[in-house]
Amino acid sequence: MSRVNLPTERRFPKLYGIDAGGVGICVVGLLLLFFAGIRPNVHLKKAAAVQITQMQAQREKVSELQEQAAELTGELDDTRKALNDTVLHLMPASRVNLRISEMADLATDSKLRIDGIEPGQAVKGPLCDTVPLVLNGRGRFSDCATFLHHINNTFPDISVESLELTGNPANLSTTVEFRLQLLWYASPE
Repeated sequence: MSRVNLPTERRFPKLYGIDAGGVGICVVGLLLLFFAGIRPNVHLKKAAAVQITQMQAQREKVSELQEQAAELTGELDDTRKALNDTVLHLMPASRVNLRISEMADLATDSKLRIDGIEPGQAVKGPLCDTVPLVLNGRGRFSDCATFLHHINNTFPDISVESLELTGNPANLSTTVEFRLQLLWYASPE
């Protein structure tokens, strides 16, 4: 059997329309793929790049803040250690009778005669409480000066608010009456 070759145009005349339709469908498909898949991904990549940049800036800021927090924590620890190492440890205001007894002993050691020690009402403060103390007594002027010096050295938590002396300033060896107003710094309770 022999084969007859027919021209292509005659053999498949309608295939050009089908080929054009297929090409059109492929083009539409590619356009849909581009606009539905590729183009949004390009925008997402750009948005992701912006977010990554912002996140890196935030990480750097967090790192800086962590370094500052570490420095401040170190300073706070140093301050607390220095505070604990100080020799001034405040007693609570409830121990006022002990402090009065110690003040009376110091006055006696300074050769003063105490007529009375009157504690006032404790005043609450932001860092410590304060308790006013009033000492009335008698002694020589030089003994009063010695007593004030000993108060400063023995009780660093007591400050002198006022001192009233009554006597003869011309004769320092005579007895003077004194009224000493002190402020005792106590730990908060």
